[in-house]
Amino acid sequence: MIDRGRLILDHTKSQDFYGDFMLSYNKTFKDFTIGVNAGGSMMNSSYDQWMITPIAKSGAPYTEDLSCNQFVLSDIYLNSSENYGGLTTKNWERAIFATAQVTWQDKVTVEGSYRDDWYRAFTQFKDMDPHFAYYSAGASAQMNKILVLPEQINELKLRASYSEVGNSIPNNLFLASAKT
Repeated sequence: MIDRGRLILDHTKSQDFYGDFMLSYNKTFKDFTIGVNAGGSMMNSSYDQWMITPIAKSGAPYTEDLSCNQFVLSDIYLNSSENYGGLTTKNWERAIFATAQVTWQDKVTVEGSYRDDWYRAFTQFKDMDPHFAYYSAGASAQMNKILVLPEQINELKLRASYSEVGNSIPNNLFLASAKT
């Protein structure tokens, strides 16, 4: 009888931290209202997994079953009598952001936003900054409060805006472009 069993000692540890902060300011000066919001966020996470298992090779108590074409990270075998496998992942993200609005007589509003994100995944590229900035700007006008409109139109708002947005890439190692 072929023994297909094996003993695995598996130790896993996972840790996550997330934090935000936000500041707000609103003030009215005669015909103008000003609103400002600013803040930041941060995230740290880590995951450690270590495994000890007998090596799987011909003649060992565990015999490889080659009938399945599957890649399993913990089945990477070392040149020793025991397989000491480990997987450690760490990730972090940081961001600061701000937005401001100026409104005149509750009729016209001009606003702008800024966000700067730092990602661990970006630090591996030698020709790339580890952060990206995103901007937006907009303006709106309530035309029914500025112009006399026909009776059939009781509210009309005109808005224009521009924004840049984006996301991080996955926190994987891209070896071809990695820093050396």
